[in-house]
Amino acid sequence: MGGIYFEFRALHYLLHLYSAASIEALAPCPPRGAKFEDFTLGKRRKSRELALQVLYQIDMSEGDAEEKFNLFWQHFTPSDELKAFSQKIVEGVCQHREEIDALIEKHSEHWRLTRMTIVDRNVLRSAIFELMYCADIPAKVILNEAVELGKKFGSEKTGPFINGILDKVSHQIKRLQTTENN
Repeated sequence: MGGIYFEFRALHYLLHLYSAASIEALAPCPPRGAKFEDFTLGKRRKSRELALQVLYQIDMSEGDAEEKFNLFWQHFTPSDELKAFSQKIVEGVCQHREEIDALIEKHSEHWRLTRMTIVDRNVLRSAIFELMYCADIPAKVILNEAVELGKKFGSEKTGPFINGILDKVSHQIKRLQTTENN
């Protein structure tokens, strides 16, 4: 029982005391006349935050990912759109975790994955999943979003740390994709 209590306390802290009523209530209202496409980035950012929180929970307890995901949604109720993109990230990271972790280990000089903070490790995992499997999102956007997530949920050193590793990984992925297309 104590372990579950600790997990929820840690998750509660990570969530920065979000209201369980609606995560979207935290988002600002769009200006009059704005197009939906103008706010896709904000919705994806919120989805990335949700995915990070679920990945954090999975990493903390090392239980069944689907069970942790369902438990998370019992306490937080985002829109279907936010839930869908965050679920895509969580499931993708879980499915490709070995491959993603190998890339992180390869490009993080003098850092083992186990030495990284849970936040840093999961920001990297989710961003690398997006770089590899979400071709509709520009790499620059993924890197910027990951750095912002790191700044929000990590330490002051998280942003540059994440940026350095993701820059190396994105260049490798770009080279592989170029080679495959030729």
